Amino acid sequence: MVRLLRSLFTAALALSTLANAAVVPIVGLDKRDVTPVADPVVVDSRGVNMRVTLRDGVLIAGYSTIENGRAYIRSAQSTNNGKSWTPLGIVTDRVASETDLSNAFPLNVNGRLLMAFRNHDKDTSGKLTHYRLTICESTDGGVKWDFLSQLDERAAVTPKNGLWEPFLRIAKDGSIQAYYSAENNDGDQDNIMKRSTNGGKDWSSVIPVTGSAVTARDGMMGVAEIGNNQLMVVFESQLTGHMGIYAMISTNDGATWQSRRQIYAATSGNEAGAPQIIYVGGTIVVNFMSNEAKPELPDVDGGEQKIITSTNNGESWSAAQVLSGLGSHWPGLHTLDSSRFLSLYSFNGKGLVSQEFTL
Repeated sequence: MVRLLRSLFTAALALSTLANAAVVPIVGLDKRDVTPVADPVVVDSRGVNMRVTLRDGVLIAGYSTIENGRAYIRSAQSTNNGKSWTPLGIVTDRVASETDLSNAFPLNVNGRLLMAFRNHDKDTSGKLTHYRLTICESTDGGVKWDFLSQLDERAAVTPKNGLWEPFLRIAKDGSIQAYYSAENNDGDQDNIMKRSTNGGKDWSSVIPVTGSAVTARDGMMGVAEIGNNQLMVVFESQLTGHMGIYAMISTNDGATWQSRRQIYAATSGNEAGAPQIIYVGGTIVVNFMSNEAKPELPDVDGGEQKIITSTNNGESWSAAQVLSGLGSHWPGLHTLDSSRFLSLYSFNGKGLVSQEFTL
C-alpha cells in the first residue's frame, strides 16, 4: 500500500522527482473554522473504511468488518443525515484469513446502487496472491447485492503490482468514473481511472490521473467538483521523502489532469496521508490522517484526523484543524448542504462513527 516501504525514498530520489513536478506547498491565511454539531454517532462498533452515497434522501453506507473469522463488506442506511444508522445488507463475505476485503465505496446510479471494493486473495502464509477490485450492484436500496463486474484484477507478482482504494463518481456525460491506485513496483505507484458507459458492466482502458510523470507512491485518491467547472483530485505521495497531501486540477471532467502541487506538508518530517475531499457551499474541504501528534506511530493510521479548507478554489489553504484525536482511522467525507458535512471514521473504543460538522 501507499504507506509501505517509505524508506526506499532517499534524498536523491526526492531531488530527482521534485525536478519533474511542480510541488508548491500552499498553506495560507484562508481560515474558516470547522465546528462539530454533535458527538460522534456509532455506525458499527466493528466497522472501518466507510463511504456513503445519497439515494432518494437516504444516506447509503458501505464499510468493512471482520467477525468470527469472516471478512464482510456491509451496507447501512441513515434517514436523518447521519444522526442514526441501521444495518441494510451484506454485500459479500469471505474467510478472513484468505482475503484482504475492504475499501468499500457506494455510488447511486439513477436509483441503482453500485459498491466497489478491494477483494484480494491470500495464501496460507498471509501473502497476497491475487489483486482485484470488484463491483457489486443492488436494485432494492442496498439490502440484496449481486456481482456486476471486476473493475481490474491481476495475479500478484514481485515487485509489487497491487490495486487499491476505488473511488466512484458520475461524470457530466452520465458515464461512471472509477478512480484507483495501481502499484508499478515497491517504490512507484500511480493513480488511474477507468470509465463505464453501461452502468458498470464493462470498463475502459486505463486513463492516467497522477504519478505517470514521477517516481513516487501516489495513492488514496478523493475527487470532487469545485468551482469554475473544475475537478480537484487529492492524494497522498512521498515526493519529498515524507508522505504529504497533494492536489491536481482537471478542466475537462477528469479526461486530463494538471497543476500538481502539495497542499499540506506535515511538520518536522512527520507524515500526512489518506486524504478525502468535498465541496461545501463554495469551500473546498480536505481531511487526512497525520502522525504529527505521535511521531512514533509506524504510519498515519491511529493518528489524528485533520482538515484544511480553501475558499478560492485551492489558490490558498487554511491552517490545519483537528477533527478527531489520536486513535482515528481512515476518514471519509460527505456533504450534507451548503454549510454542513459528515466526517466518517473509526475511533479507538467506539468503532465506526459518523460526526456532523459545520463551516
